[in-house]
Amino acid sequence: MICRWGDSTYLQHSELYAQSLADQVKKISDFKDVRFGFMGISSPNIRQTVADALHDGPVVVVTTNSLGSSYVDNLVSGKLEGLSYAFNGKGYYGYPEDLEPHPNIARWIEATVSEQMKATRDDTPEGSTTSLTVEITPAISTIVTTTSVDFGRINAGTTSDSHTITVVNTGAGSATVSTMLLDDRDGFYNESLRLNGMMVGNFSAVMPSDTSNTSEFGYEYEVLANLVVPDWAGGKYDGTIFFVAESES
Repeated sequence: MICRWGDSTYLQHSELYAQSLADQVKKISDFKDVRFGFMGISSPNIRQTVADALHDGPVVVVTTNSLGSSYVDNLVSGKLEGLSYAFNGKGYYGYPEDLEPHPNIARWIEATVSEQMKATRDDTPEGSTTSLTVEITPAISTIVTTTSVDFGRINAGTTSDSHTITVVNTGAGSATVSTMLLDDRDGFYNESLRLNGMMVGNFSAVMPSDTSNTSEFGYEYEVLANLVVPDWAGGKYDGTIFFVAESES
């Protein structure tokens, strides 16, 4: 009698697997019959199966627990309490919990995998192969090559010199670029920064793609940045501009 746990997720497969194992054991053994039962919710139940088999002769119970766990074996004993059967309490492979698995198990797994891989190679048709590779330019992609702008020291109530911020369209299509401030103490840059004469929240520009395909980097767009410093400002201000690229459509 083969004792299996059963699968609560794939009930329709549990009986198929168990029946297949029982058929294989019957072919290579001298047992009068090889049956199976489940510990879990699958059917047939192990206790009922053993009880029925006792009408036909002595019953030997083995589990498919490859680890030989005493926990699992005790569960089996509890399920079959009161019935007459033979059970060595060592799991399907016959070694207890405090012993290492037999080395032949690992060798069998290795040999089986090797045979399957060889069979796969043998089934590969003869001929020549061609390797394929491609690099796709994304539809929307931009980079900002100007990493920082230092406006220097200027007076309150004045306008600074203009500095160029270069944005590159590296995508395959045109892109609409807008901006936002990620950090801005006291709202200084939100009030004073101008991009191409526009305030940060109002800035928008369309960047065409590099249709020539001759530029290594893409279409370059220059943004002129300057400050219109308010009278209340004083001290040092740090900020960060975030450029957002979206599809033109």
